[in-house]
Amino acid sequence: MWPPMVICVVDLRSNEPLWPQIVEIMTKRIRSGQYEPGERIPSVLELSAEFHVTPVTVRKAIGGLRDAGLIVTHIGMGSYVANKLP
Repeated sequence: MWPPMVICVVDLRSNEPLWPQIVEIMTKRIRSGQYEPGERIPSVLELSAEFHVTPVTVRKAIGGLRDAGLIVTHIGMGSYVANKLP
């Protein structure tokens, strides 16, 4: 059985910056099992298109996920869900 899909959108009118909103959405997806440990998450360009934000915003969000220990990034290969989640 597939894990439930977490579908969320960023609130462009919110006073909260966009990248923390993306961190929250991606955290929910990781914790719900939508992305499993070791699985590659969508690329910067794919997430930019999904959330209708710039690649710079997505890179900030990926940095936040990495700092939280939720993902690891391999240069030239992409970002992957950490094998051990905090």
